[in-house]
Amino acid sequence: MVEGNVLERNSVGAFLMYSTDLTMADNVFRSNRGPSGYGLGLKDVDGLVVSGNRFVENRVGLYADNSPSRVDLYHHLESNVFAFNNIGALLGSTVARNVFTGNAFIDNGVQVSSDSTGGLLNNEWSYEGIGNYWSDFAGFDADRDGIGDIAYEIDNLFTDLIERYPEIAFFSGTPAAQAVDMASKTFPSLRPEPLLTDNSPLIRVPSLPPAPMAGGTSSHVLVFPLSLGLLLAALIVMVGGRFRVSEQVTSGGTR
Repeated sequence: MVEGNVLERNSVGAFLMYSTDLTMADNVFRSNRGPSGYGLGLKDVDGLVVSGNRFVENRVGLYADNSPSRVDLYHHLESNVFAFNNIGALLGSTVARNVFTGNAFIDNGVQVSSDSTGGLLNNEWSYEGIGNYWSDFAGFDADRDGIGDIAYEIDNLFTDLIERYPEIAFFSGTPAAQAVDMASKTFPSLRPEPLLTDNSPLIRVPSLPPAPMAGGTSSHVLVFPLSLGLLLAALIVMVGGRFRVSEQVTSGGTR
């Protein structure tokens, strides 16, 4: 188990390869923005649970390639936060049997994407009636059970174009991108096939365990008290030295 770490400001936070039976729990992957810029990367991993992690401000929060590789295994990704990344989760077009439930996808440039053309419908985006929270979900909850009454789909034409022409990602979030998506909704013939479908989207952000930095495991949390301690020690030495000098001068003057 890899648990309770803060992995930040690296080219890659962590990359798991050719491994089995792993659990990644309650870690923070933040501001990993190098050439690859993955918070967490997976390749040929089998038997994985990813739970309670924060993927924040990375180029790509989660990247998965051929994971799981065994056709008899499923991976479970639950109660994670993907927030403010360029891409929340980037999956290979052949990646399958990943179960996403109870996660929160919040204001990512692209919530979920594929590394090539093709859908991600061979993964499960809800489990036992519990889907994920999507900040751009425009549905409603008439019966107030916390589950959206319509499915959440990623069928964004501009996102589809980015997958084919990555250089236009520069225009994400601009009026031009919004105009392209509006055109696809106005003219159904332009609407792409859904990349994914979450049949039970959550209306509210699910409750999550405390982040590791709240427990004081981050190195940044330790720097301040350590620096303060060194400063106090230096002041004590300086004051003590001045007191001894003053005492010597006073003693010398009274002889």
